[in-house]
Amino acid sequence: MQPPINGFIDIHSHLLPVQDGPKDMNQAIQALKLAEESNITDMILTPHYYSGDKDYDQKFIFNTFESLKAEIQKNGLKIRVYLGNECIVDDKLVEDLQAGKAFTLNNTKYVLCEYPLYQVPCNFQSNIYDLMDKGYRPVIAHAERNAFIDKNYGSIHELAENGCLIQRNVGSYLNKYGPLARKYAKMMLKHKKVSLFATDAHSIKKRSPEIYLRLYKKLKLRISKECMIELFDKNTKIFI
Repeated sequence: MQPPINGFIDIHSHLLPVQDGPKDMNQAIQALKLAEESNITDMILTPHYYSGDKDYDQKFIFNTFESLKAEIQKNGLKIRVYLGNECIVDDKLVEDLQAGKAFTLNNTKYVLCEYPLYQVPCNFQSNIYDLMDKGYRPVIAHAERNAFIDKNYGSIHELAENGCLIQRNVGSYLNKYGPLARKYAKMMLKHKKVSLFATDAHSIKKRSPEIYLRLYKKLKLRISKECMIELFDKNTKIFI
Protein backbone atom coordinates (compact mmCIF):
# COMPACT_ATOMS: atom_id res chain seq x y z
CA MET A 1 0.00 0.00 0.00
CA GLN A 2 1.70 3.16 -1.21
CA PRO A 3 1.32 6.57 0.46
CA PRO A 4 0.73 9.69 -1.64
CA ILE A 5 3.57 10.33 -4.09
CA ASN A 6 4.19 13.84 -2.83
CA GLY A 7 4.21 12.89 0.84
CA PHE A 8 2.40 14.25 3.87
CA ILE A 9 2.20 17.77 5.29
CA ASP A 10 1.90 17.89 9.09
CA ILE A 11 0.65 21.30 10.23
CA HIS A 12 0.73 20.81 14.03
CA SER A 13 3.83 19.56 15.82
CA HIS A 14 6.10 20.44 18.74
CA LEU A 15 9.42 19.15 17.44
CA LEU A 16 11.26 22.42 17.96
CA PRO A 17 13.53 21.80 21.00
CA VAL A 18 11.74 24.31 23.26
CA GLN A 19 8.94 24.11 25.86
CA ASP A 20 7.54 20.56 26.00
CA GLY A 21 9.20 19.44 22.75
CA PRO A 22 12.46 17.50 22.35
CA LYS A 23 15.01 18.12 25.11
CA ASP A 24 17.77 19.12 22.71
CA MET A 25 18.68 19.53 19.06
CA ASN A 26 19.80 15.92 18.71
CA GLN A 27 16.43 14.61 19.87
CA ALA A 28 14.67 16.99 17.49
CA ILE A 29 16.73 15.68 14.56
CA GLN A 30 15.95 12.08 15.54
CA ALA A 31 12.24 12.86 15.57
CA LEU A 32 12.39 14.67 12.23
CA LYS A 33 14.31 11.74 10.73
CA LEU A 34 11.51 9.42 11.85
CA ALA A 35 8.96 11.80 10.34
CA GLU A 36 10.81 11.76 7.04
CA GLU A 37 10.97 7.96 7.10
CA SER A 38 7.19 8.01 7.60
CA ASN A 39 6.72 9.97 4.36
CA ILE A 40 6.20 13.37 6.00
CA THR A 41 7.84 15.85 3.66
CA ASP A 42 6.76 19.09 5.36
CA MET A 43 6.13 19.99 9.00
CA ILE A 44 4.98 23.18 10.65
CA LEU A 45 6.53 23.49 14.11
CA THR A 46 4.02 25.07 16.46
CA PRO A 47 5.29 25.94 19.95
CA HIS A 48 2.64 27.04 22.42
CA TYR A 49 1.67 30.70 22.64
CA TYR A 50 -0.54 32.60 25.05
CA SER A 51 -0.54 36.30 25.71
CA GLY A 52 0.33 36.15 29.40
CA ASP A 53 3.33 33.84 29.08
CA LYS A 54 6.25 35.78 30.53
CA ASP A 55 8.67 32.98 29.63
CA TYR A 56 7.84 33.10 25.92
CA ASP A 57 10.71 34.63 23.98
CA GLN A 58 9.87 35.00 20.30
CA LYS A 59 13.45 35.87 19.32
CA PHE A 60 14.68 32.70 21.03
CA ILE A 61 11.99 30.66 19.27
CA PHE A 62 12.97 32.07 15.89
CA ASN A 63 16.71 31.60 16.47
CA THR A 64 16.16 28.00 17.60
CA PHE A 65 14.12 27.39 14.46
CA GLU A 66 16.93 28.74 12.28
CA SER A 67 19.45 26.56 14.12
CA LEU A 68 17.24 23.52 13.58
CA LYS A 69 17.05 24.19 9.85
CA ALA A 70 20.85 24.30 9.74
CA GLU A 71 21.02 20.97 11.60
CA ILE A 72 18.52 19.43 9.18
CA GLN A 73 20.76 20.35 6.27
CA LYS A 74 23.89 19.24 8.15
CA ASN A 75 22.34 15.82 8.78
CA GLY A 76 21.28 15.37 5.16
CA LEU A 77 17.54 15.34 5.82
CA LYS A 78 15.16 16.44 3.08
CA ILE A 79 12.17 17.28 5.28
CA ARG A 80 11.09 20.92 5.08
CA VAL A 81 10.08 22.76 8.25
CA TYR A 82 8.12 25.95 8.81
CA LEU A 83 7.21 28.00 11.86
CA GLY A 84 3.91 28.72 13.54
CA ASN A 85 2.28 28.74 16.96
CA GLU A 86 -0.43 26.79 18.68
CA CYS A 87 -2.31 29.69 20.21
CA ILE A 88 -4.45 29.91 23.30
CA VAL A 89 -7.54 31.87 22.24
CA ASP A 90 -8.14 34.95 24.37
CA ASP A 91 -9.08 38.62 24.02
CA LYS A 92 -5.49 39.61 23.13
CA LEU A 93 -4.77 37.09 20.38
CA VAL A 94 -5.79 39.30 17.47
CA GLU A 95 -3.69 42.14 18.80
CA ASP A 96 -0.69 39.87 19.31
CA LEU A 97 -0.98 38.43 15.79
CA GLN A 98 -1.24 41.88 14.25
CA ALA A 99 1.80 43.01 16.25
CA GLY A 100 3.80 39.97 15.15
CA LYS A 101 4.09 38.60 18.67
CA ALA A 102 2.36 35.36 17.72
CA PHE A 103 2.98 33.39 14.52
CA THR A 104 0.36 32.29 12.05
CA LEU A 105 0.99 28.97 10.31
CA ASN A 106 3.92 29.48 7.94
CA ASN A 107 3.14 33.20 7.63
CA THR A 108 -0.29 32.53 6.11
CA LYS A 109 -3.71 33.76 7.24
CA TYR A 110 -4.28 30.48 9.10
CA VAL A 111 -4.06 30.47 12.91
CA LEU A 112 -3.77 27.24 14.87
CA CYS A 113 -6.16 27.70 17.80
CA GLU A 114 -5.97 25.31 20.71
CA TYR A 115 -9.36 23.99 21.75
CA PRO A 116 -9.29 23.74 25.57
CA LEU A 117 -8.82 20.29 27.07
CA TYR A 118 -11.24 21.09 29.88
CA GLN A 119 -13.60 24.03 30.44
CA VAL A 120 -14.21 26.15 27.34
CA PRO A 121 -14.29 29.89 28.16
CA CYS A 122 -17.61 31.57 27.47
CA ASN A 123 -15.92 34.01 25.06
CA PHE A 124 -14.06 31.33 23.07
CA GLN A 125 -16.32 31.45 20.03
CA SER A 126 -16.63 35.24 20.02
CA ASN A 127 -12.83 35.48 20.01
CA ILE A 128 -12.69 32.98 17.14
CA TYR A 129 -15.14 35.07 15.14
CA ASP A 130 -13.12 38.19 15.95
CA LEU A 131 -10.12 36.49 14.34
CA MET A 132 -12.20 35.84 11.23
CA ASP A 133 -13.46 39.43 11.14
CA LYS A 134 -9.82 40.56 11.05
CA GLY A 135 -9.02 38.35 8.06
CA TYR A 136 -7.56 35.30 9.81
CA ARG A 137 -8.74 31.71 9.27
CA PRO A 138 -8.86 29.69 12.50
CA VAL A 139 -7.76 26.07 12.53
CA ILE A 140 -9.33 24.45 15.59
CA ALA A 141 -6.89 21.96 17.12
CA HIS A 142 -7.92 18.64 18.69
CA ALA A 143 -11.41 19.55 19.96
CA GLU A 144 -12.14 15.82 20.27
CA ARG A 145 -9.82 15.73 23.30
CA ASN A 146 -12.04 18.10 25.31
CA ALA A 147 -13.17 16.44 28.54
CA PHE A 148 -16.68 17.86 28.06
CA ILE A 149 -16.97 17.08 24.37
CA ASP A 150 -20.46 15.61 24.86
CA LYS A 151 -21.70 19.06 25.83
CA ASN A 152 -19.52 21.04 23.41
CA TYR A 153 -19.93 18.96 20.25
CA GLY A 154 -22.63 21.25 18.86
CA SER A 155 -20.37 24.31 19.10
CA ILE A 156 -17.70 22.51 17.07
CA HIS A 157 -20.28 21.85 14.35
CA GLU A 158 -21.10 25.56 14.41
CA LEU A 159 -17.45 26.58 14.08
CA ALA A 160 -17.03 24.24 11.10
CA GLU A 161 -20.18 25.51 9.42
CA ASN A 162 -19.01 29.11 9.85
CA GLY A 163 -15.68 28.63 8.12
CA CYS A 164 -13.21 27.26 10.66
CA LEU A 165 -10.97 24.38 9.69
CA ILE A 166 -11.13 21.44 12.08
CA GLN A 167 -7.87 19.63 12.84
CA ARG A 168 -7.98 16.23 14.50
CA ASN A 169 -5.06 14.60 16.24
CA VAL A 170 -3.94 11.40 14.56
CA GLY A 171 -3.60 9.81 17.99
CA SER A 172 -7.26 10.41 18.82
CA TYR A 173 -8.42 8.12 16.03
CA LEU A 174 -5.76 5.56 17.00
CA ASN A 175 -7.03 5.53 20.62
CA LYS A 176 -3.97 7.27 22.13
CA TYR A 177 -6.10 9.57 24.32
CA GLY A 178 -8.80 7.18 25.49
CA PRO A 179 -12.24 6.04 24.27
CA LEU A 180 -14.02 9.42 24.47
CA ALA A 181 -11.54 11.18 22.18
CA ARG A 182 -11.60 8.22 19.79
CA LYS A 183 -15.41 8.16 19.77
CA TYR A 184 -15.67 11.81 18.76
CA ALA A 185 -12.76 11.67 16.33
CA LYS A 186 -14.61 8.91 14.49
CA MET A 187 -17.95 10.72 14.80
CA MET A 188 -16.52 13.96 13.38
CA LEU A 189 -15.04 12.05 10.47
CA LYS A 190 -18.41 10.39 9.82
CA HIS A 191 -20.17 13.77 9.96
CA LYS A 192 -17.53 15.31 7.66
CA LYS A 193 -16.44 17.78 10.35
CA VAL A 194 -12.75 16.99 9.95
CA SER A 195 -10.66 19.16 7.64
CA LEU A 196 -7.33 17.45 8.22
CA PHE A 197 -5.27 15.36 10.63
CA ALA A 198 -2.00 16.30 12.34
CA THR A 199 0.40 14.45 14.63
CA ASP A 200 0.78 16.99 17.46
CA ALA A 201 4.14 15.22 17.78
CA HIS A 202 6.38 16.14 20.72
CA SER A 203 9.22 13.62 20.38
CA ILE A 204 9.98 10.07 19.27
CA LYS A 205 8.34 8.71 22.42
CA LYS A 206 5.56 11.27 22.97
CA ARG A 207 3.08 11.35 20.07
CA SER A 208 5.66 10.08 17.63
CA PRO A 209 5.37 11.45 14.06
CA GLU A 210 5.33 7.96 12.56
CA ILE A 211 1.66 7.58 13.53
CA TYR A 212 0.62 9.77 10.58
CA LEU A 213 1.47 7.02 8.10
CA ARG A 214 -0.26 4.45 10.33
CA LEU A 215 -3.48 6.45 10.25
CA TYR A 216 -3.28 6.89 6.49
CA LYS A 217 -2.99 3.15 5.96
CA LYS A 218 -5.85 2.49 8.37
CA LEU A 219 -8.27 5.02 6.85
CA LYS A 220 -7.45 4.05 3.28
CA LEU A 221 -9.31 0.81 3.92
CA ARG A 222 -12.36 2.57 5.34
CA ILE A 223 -13.14 5.79 3.45
CA SER A 224 -13.35 6.89 -0.16
CA LYS A 225 -10.42 7.90 -2.33
CA GLU A 226 -11.91 11.37 -2.72
CA CYS A 227 -12.12 11.83 1.04
CA MET A 228 -8.54 10.60 1.49
CA ILE A 229 -7.27 13.13 -1.06
CA GLU A 230 -9.13 15.91 0.72
CA LEU A 231 -7.88 14.99 4.22
CA PHE A 232 -4.28 14.09 3.42
CA ASP A 233 -3.46 16.20 0.37
CA LYS A 234 -5.79 18.99 -0.73
CA ASN A 235 -6.55 20.47 2.70
CA THR A 236 -2.92 20.42 3.85
CA LYS A 237 -1.35 22.02 0.77
CA ILE A 238 -2.95 25.40 1.54
CA PHE A 239 -0.46 25.92 4.39
CA ILE A 240 2.70 25.49 2.30
